[in-house]
Amino acid sequence: SHRRAQAALDYLMPYTYEFFSADAVEDAIAAAGLGPRTSTLEAAWLDDVRATLDAATLTLPAALRHVSTGKHGEHSEHMGFVLAEMQSLARQHPGASW
Repeated sequence: SHRRAQAALDYLMPYTYEFFSADAVEDAIAAAGLGPRTSTLEAAWLDDVRATLDAATLTLPAALRHVSTGKHGEHSEHMGFVLAEMQSLARQHPGASW
């Protein structure tokens, strides 16, 4: 439903901004000319997101800058459960491709 889609967007959207936070690896890649800084992609990405949300009659939540440390390899206890689930699937079906 529309209400559930909006609730999910409100909850998850702050996490998307982590993609645009720089780290040492990204800085080195950009300095070597191998790729862009993700911060330079944010405006175009946000334009695309806004267009999609407008078409779906969803409202873009206020820009809460939730930046966790996942991009730096530091995760909450929840990551352990997700990782275990993903690893069990790969172990049950070695050599499978998705």
